Amino acid sequence: NNWGKFLYTLALTNVAEAEQLRFGISYDLMVSFKPIPLLIITVVIAALIVSFIGVLMFYISLYFSRFIAVIIATILAIFPIIIENAGRNLQKIMVEIIPTEWIKIEKLGNYNFERVLSPNFETVIIRLLLMIGVLVVLIMGGVKKIQFNWYGEE
Repeated sequence: NNWGKFLYTLALTNVAEAEQLRFGISYDLMVSFKPIPLLIITVVIAALIVSFIGVLMFYISLYFSRFIAVIIATILAIFPIIIENAGRNLQKIMVEIIPTEWIKIEKLGNYNFERVLSPNFETVIIRLLLMIGVLVVLIMGGVKKIQFNWYGEE
């Protein structure tokens, strides 16, 4: 594993915290993965989360409105903060079902300070693919029934 001395130093010491860096360096991930495979996993998970939010927003806008879709997407964006401050029992549930929490790659498959285990990489990817697939099927069914009004759109 060729991560470099700088990243090992950040992972093994409190330098990142002392310098108030806004990202975490996980020693466990550095030991478990080489840089390129972990980069690929990170990009895939991030792309699936963004895709999920986009497909969810499209689904909601089909049946309700774009305003409600934006509100739901905003709530999803805020959920990681809510999860960090929630109690242990609520965290156990939320880390399993809130996709935006899974963007924290360094926490996947690990316990947090409340001893709550986050799902692992494989579980996250499978769940995201299933959720996107279900939404796409629902969208395809809904598109057949909805008549689009293209006038007055931006």
